[in-house]
Amino acid sequence: QKIRQENTGHLLQRHKLALVLDIDHTFLHATRDPQAKLVAKHHKFKDSTHSFILPGHRYPYYIKIRPGFRDFLLDVAGAFDIHLYTMSMRKYAEEIVKWIENPPSNSSNPNNKKNYKSLIQNLVTRDDVPSNKKLLHRLFPCDERMVIIIDDRIDVWPNATENVIQIHKYLFWPNTEEEMNLNLNTANPRQLGSTQIILEKKIKSKKKQEIEKGLKRFITNFFKE
Repeated sequence: QKIRQENTGHLLQRHKLALVLDIDHTFLHATRDPQAKLVAKHHKFKDSTHSFILPGHRYPYYIKIRPGFRDFLLDVAGAFDIHLYTMSMRKYAEEIVKWIENPPSNSSNPNNKKNYKSLIQNLVTRDDVPSNKKLLHRLFPCDERMVIIIDDRIDVWPNATENVIQIHKYLFWPNTEEEMNLNLNTANPRQLGSTQIILEKKIKSKKKQEIEKGLKRFITNFFKE
């Protein structure tokens, strides 16, 4: 209770709120399909894709960031303390944070020259909270009215559904196991990298403006009280 009060007071003192973000399918899509390497090498995607191998793993993860996500972080950082809550492994999530906060220095994208370091305040993973449900008090105990959550799933937040802005599931890589399960009866298998047209059609992004409007409305209404 004391920590909850201290966190709430700290936010109020700085006129900030807490923003909780999911990782997978919210701001990126990951695959271990080795053919993803063909896409990651392409000049069109080199600034928005990344790969890494976790200790003890033989094959790399290839990740594709949701379009506009880094700019979104900069846009909301002045009004929110940003936290990540994922059901992924900690080592995996830490690699994601490292890449988000340290874009490649040789990037051709001028936006990647901006400073993203220290934007993310806190990280909770399934290694920290071994549960198939996300519990807000395990991440950042505070007055729940001061928290907004962006996630592609509401069902994992049984005690905080009113805080969730649901964003549609970000899918980029064809033929990931979960996508094939979703489209088992409606799609034929497609080879990754076989055509850029297919990939371009898969870049589906919730309009950043819609999310930002929702956040700004939330902030304005809260501090009017």
